[in-house]
Amino acid sequence: MKTFPSHLQVSIATTAYETIVKESKQYQEHETGGILVGKRLNEQEFLIVAATGAGPKADHQAHTFAPDIEFVNMELRRIREVYTGVDYVGVWHKHPAFVDHPSGGDLKQARKILEDTENYKIQGELLAPIAVIANGQVNVKLYYLNDKMSDFAALPYTVIPDDEPRLVALQAQSKPQAWYDSESMQHELAALRAFDKSMQVSIGGETLFVTVTLSKLPRTKVHLVFAAPYPSVAPEVVIEAEEKALLFPSNVSTSALTSGITLARWVGEIEQALLVSGISVPVPDAPDSGLIPVAPPCLLRRWKWMPVVGALILLLIYRKFKSVKEK
Repeated sequence: MKTFPSHLQVSIATTAYETIVKESKQYQEHETGGILVGKRLNEQEFLIVAATGAGPKADHQAHTFAPDIEFVNMELRRIREVYTGVDYVGVWHKHPAFVDHPSGGDLKQARKILEDTENYKIQGELLAPIAVIANGQVNVKLYYLNDKMSDFAALPYTVIPDDEPRLVALQAQSKPQAWYDSESMQHELAALRAFDKSMQVSIGGETLFVTVTLSKLPRTKVHLVFAAPYPSVAPEVVIEAEEKALLFPSNVSTSALTSGITLARWVGEIEQALLVSGISVPVPDAPDSGLIPVAPPCLLRRWKWMPVVGALILLLIYRKFKSVKEK
């Protein structure tokens, strides 16, 4: 039976700790947080290799925050590629200075996470650091909970350098980074997300699927299918309006994508070409208010990927229209 492991030694990588500090300082008047990624090395040692922020589309309120689920899961997948055998091990979040311990709501949410083994790969225990800012300094207290404990318990921890042997050993066994996790591709996706905050991203194997809604044609979507590393190979493209595929604008070339133009600018050119062509797409009767529902603190769900089959169907539609156009 699991009880409070007073003997447990927790080590936190320097970059993970610095992420918590930086994110906390950025949202001094609001709540924020992120996930912890690591692994239990043995009965006595727990290693946290990385922490994330809440993400660019997170909703920050005075006492709650709703994380950007897409961002968090992209980061989790990226970190798994860098370190062997690591996974989600907990969640950190910031509190007001006078509350440096988990709240009753935090305990309730933590229990839900421990019980939800379908969406969280948790082995019956959860790490939950609380960050507070006092006199301009960020203080982080680490709390632990397992499925047999009635409440959180505080644990000491040590911040270790990123070149510490245990961290290096995990990196040495790591897999090569996926092409879509490269810094340049992440910049491209960030620029696209600025173009469309509701942009959808999913992954199937080595294929990246991106769906962008055009701001000036709100019922028109551009589906990008990256089957090979970009920008070496341009993506396949499907333009959809009112659930019908449109012919690709003749004055926009996909070859430009392999010669330096950014994805965001290229999608903007598609939008402009469609506007010039006189495409008629009704404006929605009730446009989205842009409000994001606020979730309880620390509520993190694994993102459900868009089915690969659906994207392949879109690709077939695109190729059909492309062949008609060439004739």
